Amino acid sequence: MLNKVYEKLNVMLKNNVLGYGNECLKDREWTKKDKDKTKSMMNKIEKTLKERRQTRRLENFVGGRRVETDYKLLVRPE
Repeated sequence: MLNKVYEKLNVMLKNNVLGYGNECLKDREWTKKDKDKTKSMMNKIEKTLKERRQTRRLENFVGGRRVETDYKLLVRPE
């Protein structure tokens, strides 16, 4: 879910120009303040996603979460 929000914000940040005339913001002006808010939200989302990935890796390392990989299939072919 957060990945989708992050991607949408990223597209908005890249495609919108300052002022009026933006496709997704027809009746509203896109200001420098809006751009800064979007960047800060993206940084917070990125930090949250990074923490989730780290927690998941730590759980796998410690053994709290089952790995769904079948190691029998990872045999190298000769």
